[in-house]
Amino acid sequence: KATERAPGDAEAHFGLGLVRFKMGQDGEASEAFRSALKVNPFHVEAHEKLGQTLIRMGQQAEGERELQAANESRDRQKTIDDMRRASAADPMNVELANNLGIELARQGDLDEAMMAFQRALAGNPGYLDARYLIAGLFATRGKYVEAIQAFQEVDKRQPGYRQTNFYLSKLNEKIGRKTEADKRMRMFEAQKARGEVGPS
Repeated sequence: KATERAPGDAEAHFGLGLVRFKMGQDGEASEAFRSALKVNPFHVEAHEKLGQTLIRMGQQAEGERELQAANESRDRQKTIDDMRRASAADPMNVELANNLGIELARQGDLDEAMMAFQRALAGNPGYLDARYLIAGLFATRGKYVEAIQAFQEVDKRQPGYRQTNFYLSKLNEKIGRKTEADKRMRMFEAQKARGEVGPS
């Protein structure tokens, strides 16, 4: 029920996998662990349990790869924990807060990522990258109107920043504003032709 209500909740998928694993339902367990990893590709326990499940199913090579991925994710988690501590000790360091937000977003922790980006913005309201990444988080969460408003604010401050026009095109398309979507895509294509498109 939890995975149905919140398909984007890695912990719910992991919990379901754990129950299936304990019941010896390895096929269902591996599916649940893979679902958790789709949401958070760096979920240590999901990699570990998927590895154990695959080995139990006789898929030794893939199982060992998952166990290795668990170790790599553990190292990554330590890096993020170090960044958290550093950011807490130096709350006005906007670059550090922004970088922490990027790492948290990559591992699917969108709530904490949002807080990190907002902290960067509080430290420097003109910090455009944090605004851009907040807009991206809104889009990821399916909050299309909020994402459009946030990307428009970025565009107002610096027209065509990174891939703002591309995202404004896709988001306007999702809410049925075809004219605006087409206009933004033409602007994005013109930027690409001039070599002015930044990283996504």
